[in-house]
Amino acid sequence: GSNTTLKMLLPLASLFDREVEFIGNGQLAAKPLQAFVGYLERLGATCSTQSGFLPVRIKGPITESQIVYFNGLGTQFLSGMLLCSPLRAADTEIGIEGGFSGWEYVGQTIEVMKKCGIAFSSEEKDYIYLQGAQQYAPLEDFEIPASPYLASFPILAGALAGRVQSQGMPLFEKLQVLLENFGASASSEEGGFSSSVGALAGIEISAPELGSLLPHAMVLASAASGDTKISAMHSLRRHELSRMRSMVRELSKMGAAFREDGADLMISGAKLHGAEIRPEGDASVAMACSVAALAAGSPTKIAGAECVSNSYPGFFRDLAQ
Repeated sequence: GSNTTLKMLLPLASLFDREVEFIGNGQLAAKPLQAFVGYLERLGATCSTQSGFLPVRIKGPITESQIVYFNGLGTQFLSGMLLCSPLRAADTEIGIEGGFSGWEYVGQTIEVMKKCGIAFSSEEKDYIYLQGAQQYAPLEDFEIPASPYLASFPILAGALAGRVQSQGMPLFEKLQVLLENFGASASSEEGGFSSSVGALAGIEISAPELGSLLPHAMVLASAASGDTKISAMHSLRRHELSRMRSMVRELSKMGAAFREDGADLMISGAKLHGAEIRPEGDASVAMACSVAALAAGSPTKIAGAECVSNSYPGFFRDLAQ
């Protein structure tokens, strides 16, 4: 099952006055859900779960119309909240607490909803107002937008091991700035993005600035000369912290050195060597470490690399080019 799909469907289930049950096994059954279930309960839904994991039962409808959304719940759950809001009888006001690093993904959800005839009275990064009692109009033709996040991994490969050009990729200014700050060459224009090797050197940057590009920064820092400091690591959400720990563990096998200093993560780059990498089902970790392997002096084995197939089925084919 898909953790992303689950997070988007949980709010949708809260529309109904009859119970909806979600079940799953494998890695999906190990995903903690108490934060999402507890949030829906605060909005008026009735929920039950076994120790915060699947199976989960949800019965709506939610009753709150003025909602404070916590940044730590992530973009996928917020997309689910947005998708269900126009179907409620009342209008919905959503105030977003704190900085929100994944607004580009929320913006994509909003654009799709608009294409389906949904009206927004406001759509600011910290405040969204949706009219109630709306209906979705079917789309006769729709092209799935390119994912700048997934495309960023081949672009990262160009910065470490050659030159990569990607066509049809939306502008991703944050990625370009990150690559250039480390010393790689990067350029972007409407419909295209390119990267190539440069003399990588350590930098100082904060975790909130990086957002979803934290694994990319860790790979660049591992192959760069000197030290890199990533500050404000305490701001990471639970799944981001888990991903960071996995990246530290696996990149350490390849020769990079990591040290935590309070809320800062210090990374000392090295001449990387091959290792056996175990991403433990995290596609981002698998892709990031695969890119790091291109800069290693000996072969690397990615155990469980099939986890990438659900997110980016052609990744290894593209990397092989």
